[in-house]
Amino acid sequence: MSSTGMSLRASLLLEIPLLVCLFGQVSPVEAQRHIGHSACCGRQDVILIRGGAGYWPGADDMADHFESLGYRPTIVQHWQHRAVARQIIQATREGRMAGGVVIVGYSSGADSACTLARHLGDAGIRVPTMVLMESTFGRSVPANVDYCVNYYASRPLDRIPMFRGVPVEADSPYTVLYNINVKDYPQYAELARKNHFTISSTPMMQQLAGSIVASRQAALISPSPSVMMGTAPASSTLR
Repeated sequence: MSSTGMSLRASLLLEIPLLVCLFGQVSPVEAQRHIGHSACCGRQDVILIRGGAGYWPGADDMADHFESLGYRPTIVQHWQHRAVARQIIQATREGRMAGGVVIVGYSSGADSACTLARHLGDAGIRVPTMVLMESTFGRSVPANVDYCVNYYASRPLDRIPMFRGVPVEADSPYTVLYNINVKDYPQYAELARKNHFTISSTPMMQQLAGSIVASRQAALISPSPSVMMGTAPASSTLR
């Protein structure tokens, strides 16, 4: 390897941990203390899952937005899916999950969202709504998920998982699934201008996720396309 290549590699190795320290730190209040709270208010528990190395600089803002809608979200790491599943299963059996659970995941956290949902499915627990942002490996949506919206943007670096978002598939034909490539539609221009590392932290994404979750719970049916900031794209996967 050339000296230039070695220097570039060394620089990346130094910069990635720095980015994690600056943007991916987990606040001390991000414990799973809220899981199983919904017996008191009937609101669904909202689980927000961070991306690789804890990265999601907009996670706290997303949580604040859900709190403004009356929810009490819990922020977790993508590698905690088994532990979180155990807490949800226990809370469900104890009657502390009256409203059910909603999962929102970004990047590797979107992949982990599907894994968490699968753990819950193994325990007979349904997930009424799931919102994914920039799924990196495109893990399939398990059959116990009723409704899923996956926002992503196609990019030249799509061959590299850490820089991409990709569409996902549903295991069941009864799961309603929208794959929305934000670069294809003018109404998502704000999101299309962002890259993989910033798209999930925009006010528009917070509003989209909150609107989908709130309308799904309120109506107990699939939200109208207008809830997703415009007409549902023709290329969305509706399953």
